[in-house]
Amino acid sequence: TWERNWQEISEYVLPHRSDFTAKRSKGEERLEMAFEGTAMRSLKRFASNIHNVFTPMGAEWFRLTTGHPYLDNQRHIALWLEDATRIIKHHISRPSSNFHSAIYQYYLEAGAFGTGIVFVEDIPGRGPHFRNFPLSDCVLAAGGEMEIDTVFRVYRQTAKDLISRFDPSLLPEDVLKKASSEKMLEEYDVVHYVAPAWLMKEQLPPDWMYPFVSIHYMKDKKKVIKFGGYETMPYICARWERSDREIYGRGPTWEILPDMRLINEVEKVY
Repeated sequence: TWERNWQEISEYVLPHRSDFTAKRSKGEERLEMAFEGTAMRSLKRFASNIHNVFTPMGAEWFRLTTGHPYLDNQRHIALWLEDATRIIKHHISRPSSNFHSAIYQYYLEAGAFGTGIVFVEDIPGRGPHFRNFPLSDCVLAAGGEMEIDTVFRVYRQTAKDLISRFDPSLLPEDVLKKASSEKMLEEYDVVHYVAPAWLMKEQLPPDWMYPFVSIHYMKDKKKVIKFGGYETMPYICARWERSDREIYGRGPTWEILPDMRLINEVEKVY
């Protein structure tokens, strides 16, 4: 299965993401299966090179265009595009956007597993914020053209964080009590579901205008704690190399998996 292969790969090259078939405690030792570190260092070098080539810090790596050479050459349009590019770059490059940290982790997972995930949200008063979520937390589904249009993400939130992120009137009573007590750091499983709105057409109000539906619900409590929508898909999912019959990708690490097994076994024995 995908999870079994991802687990093996992560134990060799990305131990801090090895939570596919075995759940670990925070701060637990994760290097017990890796007896040789060349593959880990090579993956980090791979991600750094990709980062420096495609999204380098402090350099111009994108530019807005109308898509029409004639319009791009009109002075007033060219000046507007230049200003817009500069503003977008400013917001993306700010430390508070977390772009470069998230995109580096994104490249690590794309190189290791073949699938990387970045979540982009617009925070009022702060602008765009980027986060890389572990592949082990997510389940993906694709549309007719095999583009990722549905994501299930399971994550852990403390009672304190739930109070700060969601409307308290929608949270269970016991969560509210724990949030203001010594048990405020007790964690709960929360699921974030994003999918095309047409999948829930009959359940949506008549004036619904968002192309994507967003639902947060508490897994064990079976309670919806936030309902909303997005203009565009907020999860950016990269697939390095993909078969037409598969949703998930396969990265460069898959090709050297036999070599990693052999080298690791040799180091283990000798």
